[in-house]
This record gives sequence, structure tokens and C-alpha cells, in this order.
Amino acid sequence: MHGPPTLLPTWPSQSSLLATAAVALWSVGLVLYLLLVSLVWQRWLTVATLSPDYWVLMGATGVTVPAGSDILTLPATLPAVSAIACS
Repeated sequence: MHGPPTLLPTWPSQSSLLATAAVALWSVGLVLYLLLVSLVWQRWLTVATLSPDYWVLMGATGVTVPAGSDILTLPATLPAVSAIACS
């Protein structure tokens, strides 16, 4: 189970830097996930079976989604968080 990030309460003077780093690293992970989707899609179009590739794809989703939801638990007053929030 995921909870709020633990560095923010420990290091409040650097909250903007920590939030920016979290959003930047999550964004890199999202781009890598999109590249993975394109590779799995290509394999699905060329090979009849998808079973092992599907599990790899779902594992990447299982990491990306909770990371994004943890970022959204940060205070919305931080510029990096407000940039990705849909409110």
C-alpha cells in the first residue's frame, strides 16, 4: 500500500525541489512506459501470442499509476504538482 512521500515532512525547506524531482522522474517513467507500449503493440501485430509481453506491460502500469497518485497527494500549492493536477 502506498502512502504520502516521506521526504517532504522530513525536509520541508526543499519541498519545491523534491516535488519537481518527483514529477520529473515520474515523467521519464511515463515516457519509457509509452515506448514500452509501442514495442508490445508491435510484437502483438507481428506475433500471434501476447501473454509474456502483456505481463511486462501491466507491471509497468502497476508502477506508474501508484507513483502518479502519490505525487498528487503532495500539496497543490507546489508548482510542479499544480502543473500535472487536473483541477
